[in-house]
Amino acid sequence: MSRYINPNSDGKFYGARDEVTLACGDCEGCFSCCHDMGESVRLDPYDVAQLQKGLGMGFQDLVQKGFVSLLMEDYLLVPYLTMSKDTNCCGFLGADHRCTIHPFRPGICRLFPLGRDYQNGSLSYIYLKDGCQKKAEGKVEVQKWIGVENFSSYEKYLRLWHDFKKEMSGYLAEANEEQQKQMSLYLLDFFYGRAYESDDFYREFDGRIIRIRNLF
Repeated sequence: MSRYINPNSDGKFYGARDEVTLACGDCEGCFSCCHDMGESVRLDPYDVAQLQKGLGMGFQDLVQKGFVSLLMEDYLLVPYLTMSKDTNCCGFLGADHRCTIHPFRPGICRLFPLGRDYQNGSLSYIYLKDGCQKKAEGKVEVQKWIGVENFSSYEKYLRLWHDFKKEMSGYLAEANEEQQKQMSLYLLDFFYGRAYESDDFYREFDGRIIRIRNLF
């Protein structure tokens, strides 16, 4: 089966252990990717769990304080990092133009200027050739660049979440407007609003997926 080639990419697909020319001096003097990002920094449940743990702040607090906003996409409510109305920068960008949540930053931020590619049941990565304004100076392994521990479990989780969202979107497309509203609110609370209490996020997340699928 042929694969779609993103026209903004270099035309290649990379695995976790592949090396890509990404190193850029730790973004010294640059914060272009923290500015004017609109609604693009989407958050998945792992992202929110990391923010909650790192900031000691619940999901509702993140929303109420304006750090996180919501949009409707394919019948699902999706959280994303809010840009400041005054500066059009990420709300977590410090006065020194450095990220204040860098150790637990979201997956989209970790990836950049890479993107995720889900095709033919697999997950790979693409290099967005015009994404970063800084000139890359050296090669780095994809999983090292992203910097998430237990990377194989992280990728398994990402594939499961991607497939689950497609499954739920398909189900909700057949529901009436009131059912769509109630179910999207329920899923938002179930996967984002309720804190993950276990030290093993992935096991707890898998359990939540099973519980939802048992409802259908």
